[in-house]
Amino acid sequence: MCPRPAPATTKRASGQPRVLVVSGSSEARKTLVSSLVAHGVRAREAGLGSTTVTRRHDLVVVDVGLVTDDGLGAGAAQVEEGVARARAQTSAPILVVLPRGDESEQTAALDGGADDFLVRPLEMPHLLARLRVWMRHSSCLRGSRTPAESSLGRVRLDSGRRTLLVEGRAVHITPIERRLVIALAKRQEEGMTESQAMAAVWQDRAPPQPRYLRALVRQLRLKIERDPGRPEHLVSTTEGGYRLHLG
Repeated sequence: MCPRPAPATTKRASGQPRVLVVSGSSEARKTLVSSLVAHGVRAREAGLGSTTVTRRHDLVVVDVGLVTDDGLGAGAAQVEEGVARARAQTSAPILVVLPRGDESEQTAALDGGADDFLVRPLEMPHLLARLRVWMRHSSCLRGSRTPAESSLGRVRLDSGRRTLLVEGRAVHITPIERRLVIALAKRQEEGMTESQAMAAVWQDRAPPQPRYLRALVRQLRLKIERDPGRPEHLVSTTEGGYRLHLG
Protein backbone atom coordinates (compact mmCIF):
# COMPACT_ATOMS: atom_id res chain seq x y z
CA MET A 1 0.00 0.00 0.00
CA CYS A 2 1.47 3.33 -1.04
CA PRO A 3 1.52 6.03 1.67
CA ARG A 4 -0.79 9.00 1.24
CA PRO A 5 0.90 12.37 0.75
CA ALA A 6 -0.12 15.43 2.71
CA PRO A 7 -3.44 16.57 1.21
CA ALA A 8 -2.62 20.28 1.26
CA THR A 9 -0.24 20.25 -1.73
CA THR A 10 -0.03 19.13 -5.33
CA LYS A 11 3.77 19.38 -5.47
CA ARG A 12 5.87 16.53 -6.86
CA ALA A 13 9.35 15.68 -5.69
CA SER A 14 10.66 16.67 -9.17
CA GLY A 15 8.76 19.98 -9.36
CA GLN A 16 5.34 21.26 -10.29
CA PRO A 17 2.72 18.80 -11.53
CA ARG A 18 2.05 19.04 -15.26
CA VAL A 19 -1.50 19.28 -16.57
CA LEU A 20 -2.77 19.67 -20.12
CA VAL A 21 -6.22 21.26 -20.53
CA VAL A 22 -8.04 20.20 -23.70
CA SER A 23 -11.30 21.93 -24.65
CA GLY A 24 -13.25 23.12 -27.66
CA SER A 25 -13.77 26.47 -25.93
CA SER A 26 -10.75 28.79 -25.86
CA GLU A 27 -12.30 30.79 -23.02
CA ALA A 28 -12.79 27.64 -20.91
CA ARG A 29 -9.19 26.56 -21.58
CA LYS A 30 -7.69 29.89 -20.58
CA THR A 31 -9.83 30.15 -17.43
CA LEU A 32 -8.94 26.66 -16.23
CA VAL A 33 -5.23 27.04 -17.07
CA SER A 34 -5.09 30.34 -15.15
CA SER A 35 -6.74 28.74 -12.12
CA LEU A 36 -4.36 25.78 -12.16
CA VAL A 37 -1.29 28.00 -12.49
CA ALA A 38 -2.51 30.07 -9.53
CA HIS A 39 -2.49 26.84 -7.48
CA GLY A 40 1.09 25.92 -8.36
CA VAL A 41 0.34 23.64 -11.30
CA ARG A 42 2.31 23.83 -14.55
CA ALA A 43 -0.55 23.91 -17.07
CA ARG A 44 -0.85 24.37 -20.81
CA GLU A 45 -3.76 24.19 -23.24
CA ALA A 46 -4.76 22.51 -26.50
CA GLY A 47 -7.89 22.62 -28.63
CA LEU A 48 -10.31 19.71 -28.72
CA GLY A 49 -9.16 17.43 -31.53
CA SER A 50 -5.65 18.95 -31.49
CA THR A 51 -2.83 16.76 -32.80
CA THR A 52 -0.34 18.20 -30.30
CA VAL A 53 -1.38 16.23 -27.19
CA THR A 54 1.96 14.43 -27.16
CA ARG A 55 4.06 15.83 -24.30
CA ARG A 56 4.37 13.97 -21.04
CA HIS A 57 1.84 15.15 -18.48
CA ASP A 58 0.72 14.03 -15.04
CA LEU A 59 -2.92 14.56 -16.03
CA VAL A 60 -4.89 15.54 -19.14
CA VAL A 61 -8.17 17.37 -18.43
CA VAL A 62 -10.60 17.07 -21.34
CA ASP A 63 -13.54 19.48 -21.15
CA VAL A 64 -16.09 18.31 -23.72
CA GLY A 65 -19.16 19.56 -21.91
CA LEU A 66 -19.25 23.23 -22.86
CA VAL A 67 -20.52 24.92 -25.99
CA THR A 68 -17.52 25.35 -28.27
CA ASP A 69 -16.34 28.47 -30.11
CA ASP A 70 -18.26 27.38 -33.22
CA GLY A 71 -21.48 26.97 -31.22
CA LEU A 72 -21.51 23.18 -31.04
CA GLY A 73 -22.48 21.30 -27.90
CA ALA A 74 -21.64 17.74 -26.81
CA GLY A 75 -23.58 14.51 -26.47
CA ALA A 76 -22.51 10.97 -25.62
CA ALA A 77 -21.10 10.28 -29.10
CA GLN A 78 -19.14 13.54 -29.12
CA VAL A 79 -17.85 12.86 -25.63
CA GLU A 80 -16.53 9.43 -26.62
CA GLU A 81 -14.97 10.72 -29.84
CA GLY A 82 -13.31 13.67 -28.11
CA VAL A 83 -11.83 11.49 -25.39
CA ALA A 84 -10.74 8.83 -27.89
CA ARG A 85 -8.81 11.46 -29.86
CA ALA A 86 -6.94 12.52 -26.76
CA ARG A 87 -6.34 8.92 -25.67
CA ALA A 88 -4.83 8.09 -29.06
CA GLN A 89 -2.07 10.63 -28.35
CA THR A 90 -1.25 10.13 -24.67
CA SER A 91 -0.91 7.42 -22.05
CA ALA A 92 -1.34 9.93 -19.20
CA PRO A 93 -4.44 9.70 -17.00
CA ILE A 94 -7.39 11.51 -18.61
CA LEU A 95 -10.01 13.27 -16.51
CA VAL A 96 -13.13 14.42 -18.36
CA VAL A 97 -15.21 17.41 -17.27
CA LEU A 98 -18.90 16.82 -18.03
CA PRO A 99 -21.72 19.39 -17.92
CA ARG A 100 -24.13 17.22 -15.95
CA GLY A 101 -24.54 13.86 -14.26
CA ASP A 102 -25.73 12.17 -17.46
CA GLU A 103 -25.03 8.43 -17.19
CA SER A 104 -24.72 7.93 -20.94
CA GLU A 105 -22.07 10.65 -21.19
CA GLN A 106 -20.19 9.29 -18.18
CA THR A 107 -20.17 5.83 -19.76
CA ALA A 108 -19.12 7.29 -23.11
CA ALA A 109 -16.20 9.11 -21.47
CA LEU A 110 -14.90 5.91 -19.86
CA ASP A 111 -15.46 3.91 -23.04
CA GLY A 112 -13.49 6.52 -24.95
CA GLY A 113 -10.47 5.90 -22.73
CA ALA A 114 -10.92 8.26 -19.79
CA ASP A 115 -9.76 7.25 -16.32
CA ASP A 116 -11.96 9.59 -14.32
CA PHE A 117 -14.55 12.35 -14.65
CA LEU A 118 -15.95 15.34 -12.78
CA VAL A 119 -19.32 16.99 -13.26
CA ARG A 120 -19.89 20.74 -13.39
CA PRO A 121 -19.92 23.04 -11.56
CA LEU A 122 -16.18 22.38 -11.45
CA GLU A 123 -14.66 23.24 -8.08
CA MET A 124 -10.88 23.74 -8.08
CA PRO A 125 -10.35 21.85 -4.75
CA HIS A 126 -12.04 18.81 -6.33
CA LEU A 127 -9.86 19.00 -9.44
CA LEU A 128 -6.67 19.40 -7.38
CA ALA A 129 -7.72 16.42 -5.24
CA ARG A 130 -8.16 14.26 -8.36
CA LEU A 131 -4.76 15.42 -9.60
CA ARG A 132 -3.20 14.27 -6.33
CA VAL A 133 -4.99 10.92 -6.64
CA TRP A 134 -3.56 10.25 -10.10
CA MET A 135 -0.08 11.44 -9.17
CA ARG A 136 -0.21 9.09 -6.16
CA HIS A 137 -1.48 6.28 -8.37
CA SER A 138 1.36 6.80 -10.86
CA SER A 139 3.89 6.85 -8.03
CA CYS A 140 2.53 3.56 -6.70
CA LEU A 141 2.80 1.92 -10.11
CA ARG A 142 6.40 3.08 -10.56
CA GLY A 143 7.35 1.57 -7.22
CA SER A 144 5.35 -1.65 -7.35
CA ARG A 145 7.91 -3.97 -8.95
CA THR A 146 9.03 -7.00 -6.97
CA PRO A 147 11.80 -9.54 -7.83
CA ALA A 148 9.36 -12.44 -7.52
CA GLU A 149 7.06 -10.95 -10.14
CA SER A 150 9.97 -10.17 -12.49
CA SER A 151 10.87 -13.86 -12.82
CA LEU A 152 7.43 -14.91 -14.01
CA GLY A 153 7.66 -13.45 -17.51
CA ARG A 154 8.20 -10.08 -19.09
CA VAL A 155 4.50 -9.34 -19.72
CA ARG A 156 1.76 -10.95 -17.69
CA LEU A 157 -1.77 -10.31 -16.52
CA ASP A 158 -2.69 -10.59 -12.86
CA SER A 159 -6.32 -11.59 -13.39
CA GLY A 160 -7.11 -11.35 -9.67
CA ARG A 161 -6.11 -7.71 -9.47
CA ARG A 162 -6.85 -7.11 -13.18
CA THR A 163 -3.39 -5.58 -13.41
CA LEU A 164 -0.98 -5.66 -16.36
CA LEU A 165 2.61 -6.28 -15.32
CA VAL A 166 5.66 -5.54 -17.51
CA GLU A 167 8.97 -6.85 -16.15
CA GLY A 168 7.26 -7.19 -12.78
CA ARG A 169 6.08 -3.58 -12.70
CA ALA A 170 2.39 -2.68 -12.75
CA VAL A 171 1.60 -0.59 -15.83
CA HIS A 172 -1.19 1.97 -15.82
CA ILE A 173 -3.89 1.00 -18.31
CA THR A 174 -7.28 2.58 -18.81
CA PRO A 175 -10.55 0.65 -18.39
CA ILE A 176 -10.94 0.36 -22.15
CA GLU A 177 -7.36 -0.87 -22.57
CA ARG A 178 -7.96 -3.39 -19.79
CA ARG A 179 -10.97 -4.81 -21.63
CA LEU A 180 -8.88 -5.35 -24.76
CA VAL A 181 -6.03 -6.98 -22.83
CA ILE A 182 -8.38 -9.35 -20.99
CA ALA A 183 -10.18 -10.28 -24.21
CA LEU A 184 -6.92 -11.01 -26.04
CA ALA A 185 -5.52 -12.91 -23.05
CA LYS A 186 -8.49 -15.28 -23.19
CA ARG A 187 -7.70 -16.05 -26.82
CA GLN A 188 -3.92 -16.15 -26.88
CA GLU A 189 -3.74 -19.12 -29.24
CA GLU A 190 -6.15 -18.03 -31.98
CA GLY A 191 -6.05 -14.25 -31.58
CA MET A 192 -8.94 -11.96 -32.52
CA THR A 193 -10.06 -10.23 -35.69
CA GLU A 194 -10.60 -6.47 -35.62
CA SER A 195 -14.35 -7.02 -35.51
CA GLN A 196 -14.08 -9.46 -32.60
CA ALA A 197 -11.76 -7.13 -30.68
CA MET A 198 -14.04 -4.13 -31.21
CA ALA A 199 -17.07 -6.14 -30.06
CA ALA A 200 -15.18 -7.27 -26.94
CA VAL A 201 -14.01 -3.75 -26.10
CA TRP A 202 -17.16 -1.77 -26.82
CA GLN A 203 -19.50 -4.68 -26.01
CA ASP A 204 -23.18 -4.02 -26.75
CA ARG A 205 -22.58 -0.40 -27.73
CA ALA A 206 -22.09 0.40 -31.39
CA PRO A 207 -18.31 0.13 -31.93
CA PRO A 208 -16.52 3.21 -33.27
CA GLN A 209 -14.40 3.30 -36.40
CA PRO A 210 -11.52 0.77 -36.60
CA ARG A 211 -9.01 3.61 -36.23
CA TYR A 212 -9.95 3.88 -32.55
CA LEU A 213 -9.04 0.22 -32.00
CA ARG A 214 -5.77 0.73 -33.85
CA ALA A 215 -4.99 3.76 -31.69
CA LEU A 216 -5.72 1.61 -28.63
CA VAL A 217 -3.28 -1.03 -29.87
CA ARG A 218 -0.61 1.61 -30.50
CA GLN A 219 -0.97 2.91 -26.95
CA LEU A 220 -0.69 -0.56 -25.45
CA ARG A 221 2.40 -1.30 -27.53
CA LEU A 222 4.04 1.87 -26.22
CA LYS A 223 3.44 0.56 -22.69
CA ILE A 224 4.50 -3.10 -23.07
CA GLU A 225 6.90 -3.48 -25.98
CA ARG A 226 10.66 -2.99 -25.93
CA ASP A 227 10.37 -1.67 -29.48
CA PRO A 228 6.77 -0.65 -30.31
CA GLY A 229 7.70 -0.58 -34.00
CA ARG A 230 8.64 -4.27 -33.84
CA PRO A 231 6.14 -5.75 -31.36
CA GLU A 232 6.82 -9.11 -29.71
CA HIS A 233 3.81 -9.34 -27.39
CA LEU A 234 0.89 -7.52 -29.04
CA VAL A 235 1.32 -8.63 -32.63
CA SER A 236 -0.76 -8.31 -35.79
CA THR A 237 -2.09 -11.50 -37.38
CA THR A 238 -2.10 -12.35 -41.07
CA GLU A 239 -5.90 -12.03 -40.99
CA GLY A 240 -5.64 -8.37 -39.98
CA GLY A 241 -6.39 -8.89 -36.30
CA TYR A 242 -4.28 -9.10 -33.14
CA ARG A 243 -2.76 -11.69 -30.85
CA LEU A 244 -1.34 -11.13 -27.35
CA HIS A 245 1.67 -13.18 -26.22
CA LEU A 246 2.06 -13.17 -22.44
CA GLY A 247 5.19 -14.32 -20.67
